[in-house]
Amino acid sequence: MPHGYRFLVVMEMATPRFMVEDLNSDVARLLSENRSPHHPVTSVELFDAADPELPPGAMVLAVGVSGEEQVRALLSIAERDSAAAVVIKGSAAKIAADIAREVAVVWLREDMSWMELAVSLRRRLIGKVSADRSSDGSAANELFALADSISAVVGGPVTIESDSAEVLAWSTGQEGADPLRVESILARTVRPGWVHLLAEEGVLSEIGRSRDPVFVPAHSVDGQPMPRVAIAVRGGAAVLGYIWIVVREPLSPETAARLRDIARVVAPQLAQLNLDPPSAARKRQRQLADAVFAGGPAATVAAGQLGLVPGPLVLIAIGADSPAHQDGSDITAQRRLDSLMEHYLSAVHPSSVVARNAGVLHALLAWPGLTEQAAMAGTRSLAEDFAGRSLDRTVYRLAVSPAVASVTYLSVARVQANAILATMLRDGVSGTGQVSAELADVALPMLLGRLADYADSLELPDFVGPLRALADDEGTNRQLLESLSAYFQAGAVLDDAAASLHVHVNTLRYRMKKVQELSGLDLRDADAMLLSQLELRRWQLRRGTRTPAAPQP
Repeated sequence: MPHGYRFLVVMEMATPRFMVEDLNSDVARLLSENRSPHHPVTSVELFDAADPELPPGAMVLAVGVSGEEQVRALLSIAERDSAAAVVIKGSAAKIAADIAREVAVVWLREDMSWMELAVSLRRRLIGKVSADRSSDGSAANELFALADSISAVVGGPVTIESDSAEVLAWSTGQEGADPLRVESILARTVRPGWVHLLAEEGVLSEIGRSRDPVFVPAHSVDGQPMPRVAIAVRGGAAVLGYIWIVVREPLSPETAARLRDIARVVAPQLAQLNLDPPSAARKRQRQLADAVFAGGPAATVAAGQLGLVPGPLVLIAIGADSPAHQDGSDITAQRRLDSLMEHYLSAVHPSSVVARNAGVLHALLAWPGLTEQAAMAGTRSLAEDFAGRSLDRTVYRLAVSPAVASVTYLSVARVQANAILATMLRDGVSGTGQVSAELADVALPMLLGRLADYADSLELPDFVGPLRALADDEGTNRQLLESLSAYFQAGAVLDDAAASLHVHVNTLRYRMKKVQELSGLDLRDADAMLLSQLELRRWQLRRGTRTPAAPQP
């Protein structure tokens, strides 16, 4: 789904209309939506005339407000602070509906208790946020999707951070940032020295006080960071976290206004995360990961404690095209990959566990209540999203195993995922551009690779059938073998095979005639044809080449 569309979906997650639609219309009803029918509600606030500052996105319960003068004063404050809605009792609500231009107005019956209403509305808001985070694999990815949306709006790489400087999510495109940003994502937290520097210079205080984005110029210390823009994410009066964007110059007024709106959408997400800090969840997962992958009765117990309940479980095996990742010579690179995957899944799919086994990084994801097909689709979607968040030019490969019912079958899933990954990383296969693959995607090259390995173990020559004479006769010139391979790949259609070789069809006819003359290959002998195809595929696999497919009309 394009980020812009997904962002609009997020913006609509808790509108004023949604907040009151379950209430009896005799008790409360929406009188007017005004200019922001999709303005997200981020908190429910009791109005206090002695302390009238409101958080953006607030649904304001107008306690003690009656009469046109008080209504006008409330609306002035609500529109100044970008509140989402005001709830007013009795006839004063109709006055507000006629005056309000920016905020929605909700009428409430005179005898309703403000506290009872506040509890009901807050429960509905929390329930909506929780449902959006857990309804499916993509909805759980809200913070990362928001980071991508912010990056698209502002035009720079984004991180969303907690109030304690923990990096919770990051956008794609971080290779355009500076070393400090990359280090922060890898370490999951911003360097303490940088935080202290910003505190000493009063920058953090300014960000905490301001409702607007704050421009932070480049510094000559701590990795020489590029300029940044930061905005505080608030839940009521409290700062829940921050949005940081690497930029080249201050934001335009229009872009700053859009960022303020986005910060309101981020607030419910951070509020939910604060109920279950990611760092605590990651620590708990590490303690149980070894038991899960070790197998046996303890694995089932550990899986239950991690929330990996019986049902569709899908394993990902993760590698990289870089030889240093594959042969284990770059331990630092492996540890960074491990940390990134653990960090990513702890935010987007907490019902998971990450561990490295026999040199291969594995991530096991649980999808309770989903079908096996849906579980694999959700896993693959997250795998591709992770691959797109590479911090450098490393190309990650993620192999998705078939779904299994429980951790009892984890060993089978691991063998299959490892085989898929090995096939993706094999010369001539990883060049297809796929960053994720399932068994069906690589079944043929996987089987051919195993067949080639078996042939190698027997020290068989490249060709033992009719093509042996052809290879011997040609010496180092493989033109006829390539032509025959193209003929096979084109399904014996001469025109398509000639197009793939960029030769005239009559040229290919001549070559095929030479193949038959030199090798004695009988194109009507099914067994001879099968052997020849297998030998050619093995030969190409070892050379890391394959005849290109014919161009489509």
